[in-house]
Amino acid sequence: MTSETLNTADQLRRLIADGRVSEAALQAFTGITSDALMTFLRDAPFGTPGISRNATSLSADEGMRLSTLAAQLTQGLTEDDDFRVKAIVEVLMAQCRLTAQNIALLTGIELSQLESFLSDPDTVPVQTKYELAVRAAYLINAANAARS
Repeated sequence: MTSETLNTADQLRRLIADGRVSEAALQAFTGITSDALMTFLRDAPFGTPGISRNATSLSADEGMRLSTLAAQLTQGLTEDDDFRVKAIVEVLMAQCRLTAQNIALLTGIELSQLESFLSDPDTVPVQTKYELAVRAAYLINAANAARS
């Protein structure tokens, strides 16, 4: 991802206008009430973000979560798929404290294939990458669901 300035409201309005997400989907993703989301999208200024005197309909936590989601749905999806899968595995190792052996056993991917993927994804067959991607995504989702 790049370090460009992101106007969350502009990005979300664009995603809605393009049909990539709906207002209902944003509400389901974030748990932010429909009224608060609609007020935010309607009242947030357009263009380069900056300091504003306008009150926001969102809490600081809601604003942060919405900004993160906007970045992930716009810029995050442009990342290379191998890079993204590798990042998921690395998060499982760093934040969830799983070892490569743990991940190999949980996903059913041979340890040597997992290690090869982490070193050079191009050395691993596409089928193995697919299996790793689906199973690692499942594991990261399970880890996120288990957090309070």
